Amino acid sequence: MPKTWDDVFKHDRFKELNQKAKDAETKLAERVKADKDREDAEALKRGDHQKVIDELRPKADRADALEKSLQAVIDAEIEGIPADRRGLVPDLPLEKKLEYIVKNRAFLTGVKKGDVNHPTNPTDGSPAGDDKTIYTLAQISDLKFFEKNRDAILKAQREGRVRD
Repeated sequence: MPKTWDDVFKHDRFKELNQKAKDAETKLAERVKADKDREDAEALKRGDHQKVIDELRPKADRADALEKSLQAVIDAEIEGIPADRRGLVPDLPLEKKLEYIVKNRAFLTGVKKGDVNHPTNPTDGSPAGDDKTIYTLAQISDLKFFEKNRDAILKAQREGRVRD
């Protein structure tokens, strides 16, 4: 009676058969892909474009949806940039434009890193000359105060200047 699997299956023979099986799987996958490519090319030569179009339509629809979503993200990012600096964003393809905005956000918004709690920014929500007032949740919950300062509060919220 064999004591180990090595006694039952000779290791060299097993490796050889395993490698042949892997090679066969690779060749089969290559052949399937080549057959598919050849069928597509023949369909196009016959003028059977509809088959190829039907196969590519879901991918094109998904690409369109992703492009719209990306444009919405870029529009939101650009809205957070002060109006006088929006012209600094170059006209690039969508993915490159988003990369540019993300990499240069501090420059485009005019906010220096670590400048959030700058001593010249009032923390009590009192009016500031540079329009960098920090509002508190208590102030925002006061309906009269909110209505009076609505635009400034919404801008401060986009810029992260609302505190507990």
